[in-house]
Amino acid sequence: MTTQIERVYLGHEAFRLVRTVLQGREIYYVAGTNSMFVPTQKTKYVMMTRPDGYKICRQWTDENGEVYDHTPGEAARVELKKAFPGLRRVGWQSEHVRLFDWRWPMLFTGPYRGPGSYIDLKGAYWQIYRRLWLDTCFPCGYGSLNLEPVAKALADWKGARNSVIGICAARQAIGVKGFRTVVLNTKNPYLSPGLWATIQAVLNELAYLAEKLGSIYIATDGYIFPEKQQACLFEECLFDLGFVWRRIDDEVSIQNWGVYKVGDKETKAHSQNNGAVGKPFRAIRIFDTRQPERLLAWWAKSVPFYYRRRPLGGIISI
Repeated sequence: MTTQIERVYLGHEAFRLVRTVLQGREIYYVAGTNSMFVPTQKTKYVMMTRPDGYKICRQWTDENGEVYDHTPGEAARVELKKAFPGLRRVGWQSEHVRLFDWRWPMLFTGPYRGPGSYIDLKGAYWQIYRRLWLDTCFPCGYGSLNLEPVAKALADWKGARNSVIGICAARQAIGVKGFRTVVLNTKNPYLSPGLWATIQAVLNELAYLAEKLGSIYIATDGYIFPEKQQACLFEECLFDLGFVWRRIDDEVSIQNWGVYKVGDKETKAHSQNNGAVGKPFRAIRIFDTRQPERLLAWWAKSVPFYYRRRPLGGIISI
């Protein structure tokens, strides 16, 4: 642990109170997802729990061998440091910054009520990047900074393994003084537009495949089909590609984007919805329309045969 910086661990309510005090006294701090760093105090305030009591932090060993409570983002960064010691920059050209424009897929064909199947990938980002490289070249290129050690170390911590993707795309931080905010440009040695675009492109091609098979609702790595047979066909594709998933067959109610229920799985928006329905929309981007499953095929080939033909259940925790 950096001895120059004091770490103060707080519950959710106490964390909010400290933030209010800092803002009221106009004390400058840098805001993180679960932390606030106050340079003048050389203090980092860390939120230990969410409002529902869920523990955010875990004991983790840093790159210097010291063990203390880390946030998910801190643990992810530690593992990147361990895997790539001394890394100063992932090699890419300035024009590649446009690759950060890639976004996750979304599809809403309209309200639906009836039988259906829900499929979602287990740890989708983790499943994809564990067989890629931090310096993955886009599209369908290779690299030398293998992410397998990072993925393996973070396999049992969902928040941390997903933070890897946030780190590889983080270009700015937010400074706060009073109720004014300023965007800070940061030096991030793990910034990788090629990795970001590759992951999002793979997810978009999966969405294209699901839509072609009849999916009526897609949110990043979750898919709803009105017919079981459609879901079965999609499962066969996922198996051949080397993915792991879970499935629910039950009554489906879709009212709007983010407003749905499948069996006992219900979004908060659905439970509070007043019956309003939304308009259909589609946000699925394909890199090569002539070969709409090009990156999927390339990614599957990068996964060893062992992983493509054996279930991965139990390797990750959801």
